[in-house]
Amino acid sequence: MKPWRKHVYRIGTEEHLNVQGPDESKSIEFQKKLKVFRLEAVCAGFKKAWQERDYAVIVTVADKIPNNVPEEDPKLLMWYDQAVTRMGGE
Repeated sequence: MKPWRKHVYRIGTEEHLNVQGPDESKSIEFQKKLKVFRLEAVCAGFKKAWQERDYAVIVTVADKIPNNVPEEDPKLLMWYDQAVTRMGGE
């Protein structure tokens, strides 16, 4: 019997996140929220994106995770709010 594998999602690269905008043929896939992810990975990705001043990655990933996750973690919420502000607000 094989042990269960944990799913770890990589964040921080534009090719995985489609930061340029959704493609018409993939719009349904683009709008799906992640159900399985590691909070530590999201925190590490947000921190790296913040250091690289890649605010679009932070906003894109925050849109893909459930809305209650950034609200429950003060650092994630701070990085997200500041990224939205620095991108020009929404």
